[in-house]
Amino acid sequence: MTSYLKSPHPSLIHAGDISNCATRPEQKNGWRWGGDVRAAGGWEPPTRSRPWVQGEEVFGLNLTFDQRFAFSGATSWGRHNAQRALALLSDCRRSSQPVSHRASREPHHGLWVNVIELHAARHRDTLPPDRQYLSFCPSDCASLYHNGVRRSGVYTVVMSPGATLPVYCDMETEGGGWTVFQRRRDGTVSFNRGWTEYREGFGEPRGEHWLGNQHLHLLSNQGHYSLRIDLQDWSHAHRHALYHSFRIENEENQYRLHVSGFSGTVEDSFGWYHDQQGFSTPDTGNICAEISHSGWWFHQCFYANLNGVYYKGGRYSLKAQNLLGPDGIVWFSWKDSDFYSLKAVTMMIRPRNFRPRLSP
Repeated sequence: MTSYLKSPHPSLIHAGDISNCATRPEQKNGWRWGGDVRAAGGWEPPTRSRPWVQGEEVFGLNLTFDQRFAFSGATSWGRHNAQRALALLSDCRRSSQPVSHRASREPHHGLWVNVIELHAARHRDTLPPDRQYLSFCPSDCASLYHNGVRRSGVYTVVMSPGATLPVYCDMETEGGGWTVFQRRRDGTVSFNRGWTEYREGFGEPRGEHWLGNQHLHLLSNQGHYSLRIDLQDWSHAHRHALYHSFRIENEENQYRLHVSGFSGTVEDSFGWYHDQQGFSTPDTGNICAEISHSGWWFHQCFYANLNGVYYKGGRYSLKAQNLLGPDGIVWFSWKDSDFYSLKAVTMMIRPRNFRPRLSP
């Protein structure tokens, strides 16, 4: 399991055969999952179930072979799928952090899982976390939303076998369902980092962070996604940019950007100029990245750079900072300047076909 964000609260996860976790399992090869799970884990599935639970507050892992899936007698999977799931559970167990918990198993549509309830002493916030009951592995924040999650916070998504990812879900902006992959707000996290750190991600999902180019590649290519960028200046004015289509390529292709279909409350400084550009960092030999002290989809060099240096107050200059060129958090078309650094930025994605709803 890959862990990329240095969060003090590693995520509670739901692990299983990822190729099947978004749908109800089908009968294959006449083999029942429950038999092998009982043999490996030593427990019989109960007679009642409810899907798994995540809280808005995130906690450490404590997955063992006794905290696993099984299915009711009416449901079966192929042996190959079960072996993959058990391998993932084993991987999760090796990477886990123990927490105080009590587990119960209850029914929902034939799927058997553990519901982990953490002691209140583990909570960092004064308000108890919302308990969110789900019936399948969430692949992004939109799938969490459509399973009833309505509170913004850090949740775990499951992207592929062995890859679970804590992400911040914005469940309020324009209907919710947004998976946040970048946030700037106070300058506490430096974005002047190399290729490896930008690939793996850095920061904490609740605060300033970069999700990681590899994670963003996997997320943005599992469906058709839109991008939203929220901007705030130092007079507390807000603007946003929307792009109907967004994805990035893999590392072999330098996480090349594909973004189009602009609309919003600010003129476009990102899509029209940075589309089709590969990602660069200061240690890759790109002069724009070196001058800008950041990683970004640079062209020659930028009209927007949201990973630049955080300058409190907004205005900065080459002479005062002894710079070779502009390196702030810039959206040129809003301030008509390369030397105005924005106060806050959030970049987030969700499926293009997302529709907010009141239920479940």
